[in-house]
Amino acid sequence: MPAPLTKTDVARKFHDAHGKESKFGYDWNSYVNMTTKMKIHCEDHGWFKQTPNSHERGHGCPKCRTRVSKAEIEIREFVAMFVGEDEVIPNDREVLGGLELDICIPSKNLAIEYCGIYWHSHSVKKDKCYHMRKYEACAALGIRLLTIFEDEWINAPSRVKEAIRSALVDQDDRAARVSEWTVGLIDGKAVRKFLDQYHTHGSDAGMGEHYGLIDNEGQVVAVMSFDELYDQIGNCRWRMQKFAKSQQAPVGAERELLNAFMQAHPGEGIFSLADRRWSDGAVQRSLGFKHDGIVGPACHYFRGTSRYHKGWCFEPGDCEIAPSISDEALAERELMEWRGYESIYDCGHDRWVLEP
Repeated sequence: MPAPLTKTDVARKFHDAHGKESKFGYDWNSYVNMTTKMKIHCEDHGWFKQTPNSHERGHGCPKCRTRVSKAEIEIREFVAMFVGEDEVIPNDREVLGGLELDICIPSKNLAIEYCGIYWHSHSVKKDKCYHMRKYEACAALGIRLLTIFEDEWINAPSRVKEAIRSALVDQDDRAARVSEWTVGLIDGKAVRKFLDQYHTHGSDAGMGEHYGLIDNEGQVVAVMSFDELYDQIGNCRWRMQKFAKSQQAPVGAERELLNAFMQAHPGEGIFSLADRRWSDGAVQRSLGFKHDGIVGPACHYFRGTSRYHKGWCFEPGDCEIAPSISDEALAERELMEWRGYESIYDCGHDRWVLEP
């Protein structure tokens, strides 16, 4: 285990993150370690408390954060390209009765939340159902809510823009018919390239079956991926893992891809998990899937602007590193905090089932 940081070490980290002429002062008597909140002074708003881990990653005064972020302005401007500035309502507090929505587009029954991952993390929001409840409050009013995490806009803005564009633009005005295209299995390399461009989660294509819709020039315009998952008693079921399409994909692309899979696997059921931050289940409903409940919200760990699903971070036996911790769920979070990570929860997933 590395030696504990001295206050001089920590001060150097703060200066690297905020500059030696930053507007922050520090009560070093309140410093305990990198994961315990200490007192920090902002020239504009006075004292506040924050963990040194967060502060050395660039986070600052929570009251300064009330200013609209550069990313939020960029997203707002991108939306206005499709609907016009007059259709975009920023920082709306009327729709949800006082609860803020960053961007509202009433003409599309659409709202967008941009979430700085620290300010929306569990250590700040506390309530792990915060994002899920906001999603459900919008859904109850017939409003689709897209929830963007900060790292997605920083690391993959083109995928985020494609998802927003798809939510804003009417997809049913395409004249092309599916009969003019070819459907078939495609290799992992082609799948990864396509999903990295058009799917909000990018590509993690591995084992499984990947079907593509290919135009007459040999270009992939839509992809649907399936993999096999086993339950606790060894029963296997196919999962429709990902679906994505480009602007060139014709109407009915998803139906053709699913039909190709079902012809290869007659009589087998399929399930799908739709990420509620990005999906309202429209694809699943159009394909005849039935809603089968809600899963989550799921926990993600992050450090800086790198975020990981909890399943990629925590391995059985890890709690042996911190043997004094007995509660498994608490052990996981405390272990990740010890490693320098913080946690954020998503909106949950809708489970959809298509019976044979």
